[in-house]
Amino acid sequence: MQRRSVDTGRKGRASGAWAINVVLGAVLLASSSGLTRSALAQTGPPEQCRSDDGSRPWAEDISESARVRAEALYEEGTALLKELAFAAAVAKYEQSLRLWDHPGIYYNLALAQIGLEQPLNAYRSLHSALRFGGAALKEEECQQALVLRRVLRSQLAEVTISHDQPGTVVKLNGQLLLSGPGQIQRLVSPGEHQLDVTRPGYAPTSETVYLAPGGSRSMVIDRRPPLVSTWVPWLIVSAGLAVGMSGYVLHEQARMDFAAYDSGIFADACPMGCYDDDSKSPTRFLSVARWKQRAGIGGYVLGGSMVLGGAALVYLHQRKALRLHDIGGPGGLTLTPTTTGGDIQLSLSGQF
Repeated sequence: MQRRSVDTGRKGRASGAWAINVVLGAVLLASSSGLTRSALAQTGPPEQCRSDDGSRPWAEDISESARVRAEALYEEGTALLKELAFAAAVAKYEQSLRLWDHPGIYYNLALAQIGLEQPLNAYRSLHSALRFGGAALKEEECQQALVLRRVLRSQLAEVTISHDQPGTVVKLNGQLLLSGPGQIQRLVSPGEHQLDVTRPGYAPTSETVYLAPGGSRSMVIDRRPPLVSTWVPWLIVSAGLAVGMSGYVLHEQARMDFAAYDSGIFADACPMGCYDDDSKSPTRFLSVARWKQRAGIGGYVLGGSMVLGGAALVYLHQRKALRLHDIGGPGGLTLTPTTTGGDIQLSLSGQF
C-alpha cells in the first residue's frame, strides 16, 4: 500500500493489477467456483463507477494511529495475497477493517475470498467496496469490482420468505432469518439449506430446500389445512366403538355357550345319537360357540384399531401446524457454455 494522506482517502495498492490477475486466474481455473471465462465475457460492467466528487466519508473519524496500523495490516495482507496465501490474507484484511472501514480493504478482501472459493462472502465484500459508488477505488479497480460482483451474483441463490403469522420465528441453517410477520430476502450459497419454522402453540416445521446457482425460491408460511373434515375422525371413533361392542356381545355369547356345554346340557339331547349337522348336536353347538369367540376377539381388535385411528385423527385435526410452500418456481436454471475440440456445448443444470 502506498502511504497517502487521509485527505485523499484513496488507498493505493501495491501490485494491485498483479493481485487481480492472480486471483482471477485462480478463480477461472477452479472448476467448482463456477466463474468461467465465458461468464465473465458475457457479463461485462453492469454499472458505471461514480466520479470522484472530492468527498471522503470513509476517511472521517479515523485517528492517525488507527490509520497507520490499518495500513500496516493491509500491506501484510497484500503480501500474503501475492503468495496465494488467501486464508492468511483474509485474516489480515479483517483485522485491518476493524480499525478502518475502508472500501479499498474490502476490495482486496473480496479477491482473497474469491481465491478461497467463498462467493457469498466475496459478494458481500464487493458490495461494501462499492457502497460509495466506487469513489474510494481506482477506475480500473471499480470496473473490475462491478464485473466480479455481477458474476458472483449469478453464482449465488436467493431465498424469499414471507408470512403474516404472529410470533413465528424462521431460521435458515440454524441462524435467525425472520421473527414475526414480514418478508425477507437473503442471498445464500447454492445447494441444500435447512429452514426451521416455530410458533408457540404450533407444531414445529422443518424443510430442506435446494437452491441452484443463479436460482431463487419464494416461499410463504401459513397454517396447514386439516387432513380431513371435522366429522370424519369422530365418525371413525363411533364406528370403532360400535364394532367393539358387537365383539363384546359375541364374546359373551360364546362364554355362556361354553359354560352351557360344560354343564352337560346335551347329556339327554340325543338318546339315540346325533348327527353333526343336527341342531341339537353338541359338536355343532360347540363349533358355533367357537365361531362367536373368534368373531368377538376380531371385533375387539378391529374396533380398538378404529378407535385409536380416529383418536389420532382427532388429535392431528386439533393440533395446529404451519407449512412452507413455494410461490412460483422451485429453483433456477444455469446455462453454462463449454468448448470441446473447437465445438461449443451448452450444459443446463437446475431443479425441476
